[in-house]
Amino acid sequence: MAEVLVSLVLQQLASFTCQQIEHEWSLVSSVEEKVKSLYSNLEDIQMVLVDADKRQVSEASVKRWLDKLKEVSYEIDTTVDEWNTAIALRSNLKLFSKVCFSTLPSLHRNHVHRPGLHRRVASKIDRLNEKLSRISTEKERYTFTTQNFSRHTLGTTSYSTEYDHRKNTTSFVDVSKVCGREREKEILIEKLLVSGGGDESKHHIIPLVGMGGIGKTTLAQLVYNDEKVNDHFNLKIWVCVSDPFDEITIANQICVALKVEDAHKFVALDPLLKQIKKNIVGKKFLLVLDDVWTEDDRRWEPLEESLKNGVEGSKILVTTRKKRVATMMKVKEDRIISISHLSEEVCLNIFNQLAFLNNESQESLKEIGVKIAQKCKGLPLVAKALGSLVRFKKPTKKHWNEVLDSKLWELGDQVENEVFVPFLLSYYDLPPLEKRCLLYCSIFPKDYEIDRVELIQLWMSQGYLSSSEEDERKGIDCFENLATRCFFQDFKTDEEENIIRCKMHHIVHDFVLFLTKNDCFNSVIITKNDEMNLLCAKVFHCTLLLESEEHVVPSSLYSKKNLRTLSIVGKHESGSIRWDLLLKLTCLRTLSLSGCLSQGSRIPKDIDKLILLRYLNLSNNRPLELPETLGILFNLQTLKLEESSGWLPKEIGKLVNLRHLYLGYCHCKFPEELGKLTGLQTLESQYFDTLDVDRMGKVFQSWMTSLNNLKSLKLKICSGKSLGPFGKLPSLESLTLNIVRSVQTVSNEFLGIEDTTTETPAAFPKLKRLHFKKFSDWIEWKSDVSSDDQIMPCLQSLKIEDCYKLEAPLPRFLQRTPPLKILTIEYCDRLQPLLEEGLGTEELVNILTSLMNYLRMPLVMSMEYNHVDLTKHNSWR
Repeated sequence: MAEVLVSLVLQQLASFTCQQIEHEWSLVSSVEEKVKSLYSNLEDIQMVLVDADKRQVSEASVKRWLDKLKEVSYEIDTTVDEWNTAIALRSNLKLFSKVCFSTLPSLHRNHVHRPGLHRRVASKIDRLNEKLSRISTEKERYTFTTQNFSRHTLGTTSYSTEYDHRKNTTSFVDVSKVCGREREKEILIEKLLVSGGGDESKHHIIPLVGMGGIGKTTLAQLVYNDEKVNDHFNLKIWVCVSDPFDEITIANQICVALKVEDAHKFVALDPLLKQIKKNIVGKKFLLVLDDVWTEDDRRWEPLEESLKNGVEGSKILVTTRKKRVATMMKVKEDRIISISHLSEEVCLNIFNQLAFLNNESQESLKEIGVKIAQKCKGLPLVAKALGSLVRFKKPTKKHWNEVLDSKLWELGDQVENEVFVPFLLSYYDLPPLEKRCLLYCSIFPKDYEIDRVELIQLWMSQGYLSSSEEDERKGIDCFENLATRCFFQDFKTDEEENIIRCKMHHIVHDFVLFLTKNDCFNSVIITKNDEMNLLCAKVFHCTLLLESEEHVVPSSLYSKKNLRTLSIVGKHESGSIRWDLLLKLTCLRTLSLSGCLSQGSRIPKDIDKLILLRYLNLSNNRPLELPETLGILFNLQTLKLEESSGWLPKEIGKLVNLRHLYLGYCHCKFPEELGKLTGLQTLESQYFDTLDVDRMGKVFQSWMTSLNNLKSLKLKICSGKSLGPFGKLPSLESLTLNIVRSVQTVSNEFLGIEDTTTETPAAFPKLKRLHFKKFSDWIEWKSDVSSDDQIMPCLQSLKIEDCYKLEAPLPRFLQRTPPLKILTIEYCDRLQPLLEEGLGTEELVNILTSLMNYLRMPLVMSMEYNHVDLTKHNSWR
């Protein structure tokens, strides 16, 4: 982690002088020399960090030295950030003159003028140089191996000079196709389909027991999604349990699957169990409890008892690393399924599928590949990791032998889990950017469903990426590279087959936590011992999971003054927040308080003390009162208020760096202020009705025309006589309009075209995805433009759902868009009979013929999805 952090800080220092020159805020010469000295010291230290990072795994003294280096590096980064913020505020005096300088946190107050700021920067840099010099001197005692880096490659390329960028982002291998568990799958399905009897209870418990990474979860997933299993059970429930065994969360997820009304409002175990007992009657269910650790029968038995009303033949499938878990559940020895190691042949097969891109197997490497696959020790997860690793190496004997003969293999008995060793090999092969982005994933709870867009926003909030479009593209590439290297799995894709969500394997999550042990605290707070662990930890990123109202935010949290990430995952207003103490955590870049504020919470006026914040999530809190000072959070890039309600302050228009705004049931008296957010790229609103619909009765409002950088727009619950000129948004790539009332006709106005007699201007020039849903009064979609060439030229996906009054024909310009790949018509009563009866109007026939013949894509008709997300913790979203 130190290697990664230092590369980031060096980039920050390198831009330090550029910021001064750009804003005419040059430091006095003595301070400038101190900054250069700081940079030079860090460069010298960086030369030994590759060796130090590897040695810290087995040498405690090296780890302590690196911890001291990380602490100083974070301080340097914060100092540079404060300096850059002060310069930016000074350069925007017109915007912030009335409120900003009187309400800045103590870090900045009275230091925004040059003499004061220069003195303060000089003083801090002096102290940091002293600390860094001592650390630099200490490094000599370890006789590290050195490695040189050129300045222009800092933080961008791999430390491995042999890194081969043979990337193929569409080649994510479905592990279910290569897991080598066909026989075990057949046996398990047979056990699931047999009816209970004899001395069995109505529900039969089947434990899958095996070490981590052996494929228990994969096997359970294969069976869970099997067609015969789907037909046999009328209710299937999947719950990731992990450690600790949280009965309330498990019971809550079962209630959600049983469609218990307002299941999320139950905060105690007893009423949840009563609901399960009542609603499970008459159902033959399959319940999968994945990754169970507890051996405490007192925690298991009440839950088991609530499930006994299910129909005979119901099954509970348990995956666990511990045989004692099965014993605790009173399962007989002969009914335990022990998952054995895979054969070397199967491991080699998995390895080869990932190692050789597009099956370009090379004879010269096969022998080495066999030897590498032997190191998998029968674990499919390791086979995947090693196959992905060599895939990114140059296809030569030299580079493959480096993996085979690596000294890291000797660390097997010195790390927490010997399965970590192949992941260490993969980790050390990553470029610095991908290393730091991977390590940040330690903030997520185990089995958390990671949203790609959200993850990139979080990376940006920590400064790993800038908010530029180029760096956002880098973030996507970084995500896809980590996925290709098998650090992510369980992918969910959109209709264009882009990965949009994923998870981390439990072992990979454990591995990342192992690497960030002294940086990240990620824990469920239940006992006093949990609180003591937090008190003793020196952390920079913290995620607290408060599982019930009885669990509160420990006071020790507020002593972590260097905290840069804080996510408090609450349930039903659990864990009262001490704002007076939280606002002292002025180094925060990322703050998530989703679902854990008490009803009617008022965000304090002093929120502006957290001026370094880039990411603020206050979702799932109703009602919520936001202060005007929210507009002083100058650095804020992402603001999330989903499933929250309240008034947006007028000062929100001052958030000049805001890129992503997610509104819940928020009201706004000053919609025109949103028009000042010219850098906005994402705008989503769950309740747009009260945003003072345009006087002419249009959903589209005049202030939207200034959002020239807007890429994604989602509006829900709207009304008006017409939609308005959304086609005038030049950067828009995705538009979703959901639950729209009163609009009967969509016409040229929607395209932003006023005069059809002149040359047609570009309408929706970059739009790729268009989605209409639940238009209760929509009857016709018409257009009489003279030229179709400039209308939605990039459109790839069109969805029309629940528009039961909409009639054909649809506009002709839809058949003039060759990129169109997906047309989805669902629950449209007057369109679907035409589809089923062979396409009744000429216009619609032309559209469908173009799709079928040119693209050979099938039309999606009347599909119904009944999906329950059983992700354990989804608080970030």
